[in-house]
This record gives sequence, C-alpha cells and structure tokens, in this order.
Amino acid sequence: VGKLIQRAAGDTNLKRVTLELGGKNPIIGQCCVAGSRVLVEEPIYEQFVRRSVEKARGKVLGDPLTPGVDQGPQIDRKQFDKILELVESGRREGATLEC
Repeated sequence: VGKLIQRAAGDTNLKRVTLELGGKNPIIGQCCVAGSRVLVEEPIYEQFVRRSVEKARGKVLGDPLTPGVDQGPQIDRKQFDKILELVESGRREGATLEC
C-alpha cells in the first residue's frame, strides 16, 4: 500500500507524504489523545524535548473535578502498573526519562 501511495504522490506534483508505520498510536497529524509515540523531525528534536518537558512539569495532578487540575488518577492499579512498566521498558531500551 505504501508504494501505491508513494507512486500516486509522485504522479500528482510530488506531494509530501507521511505514512503511519502502524501500531502503538503514533502521533501524526490528527491523533488519539493517548498516543504513545511522537515522530519528530531531527532538526527540531532538542527544542521539542525541552518544550515537552516544560509542558509536562506544568501539569497539575489531582482530583479531576477540581478546577485547574489537568489529570486525575489512572483508572485502576493495573493500568498504573502498566504505565510504569512501559516507562521502565523504554529506559531498558536506552530512553532517558526527562521529568
């Protein structure tokens, strides 16, 4: 399918095309709010990381019914543990936890 899209883009004035590589909710264009990957162009990578960390540090956690709170608790302990395991998996694979 990717080759067909590439060919069609080339045949119609060389449109820029980004193909989703599938799986794990990559954030490309319109997206699910629970994306687990973000594809970032290399020239803006450092700026993207810096600004993402600033945004994350500014989030207010707490009771989701309280005005000004950005995020409440996870739905249950199982989901909480799954998130922690995903973070640890990333670290084992060489990722750096920024905040």
